[in-house]
Amino acid sequence: MQYTLTLPAGVITVRNGIYKGSNTQAQWAPCNPLQNGGWKAGDTLLVTCTLNLSPNVNPMPPSTDYAGLCAGACAANNQAAVNALTALAVNLPIPNPGQLLGTGITTSATAIPSAIFYNCIATTGTFVLPAPPPNRGTLTNYIYQYSMAYNAGNTITGAGGGNNVEIVFGYGDPMNSEVDT
Repeated sequence: MQYTLTLPAGVITVRNGIYKGSNTQAQWAPCNPLQNGGWKAGDTLLVTCTLNLSPNVNPMPPSTDYAGLCAGACAANNQAAVNALTALAVNLPIPNPGQLLGTGITTSATAIPSAIFYNCIATTGTFVLPAPPPNRGTLTNYIYQYSMAYNAGNTITGAGGGNNVEIVFGYGDPMNSEVDT
């Protein structure tokens, strides 16, 4: 199964350390993996963050207030790991084009035992921020999408434990006067 996940424009986590993430805002297609009993060997995930380049903010934020898509994964029942990934997302420096968090997602083309997802490929883009003001700048090499494959044999969730996966995402797409990530 290929799952796609579209993240909404706006706040996922906030720079001041207050977590504002929501499991209900993101849109899964064709369905949430939990509806199929969890992740299975061979499943793939394509996750895209929605850009809000003209937020309802006055003045509109410059390019230095945006951060690219970051992603991490761990066992859902490991609250310390979930908290650690969330803290990493909240504390990423701005600006940054985006990055992987922790060790649960790897760019390795082949599955490694410790990774929940492997063969993670980033898609980058360059986005000119619309004016006003005229000095908002350009998001260069901005990571807004990842594709990855699920490793059913990983040692983090255990074979057949694909419904026990927590995926943490963060990105800066300001919709208010705070700096978001």
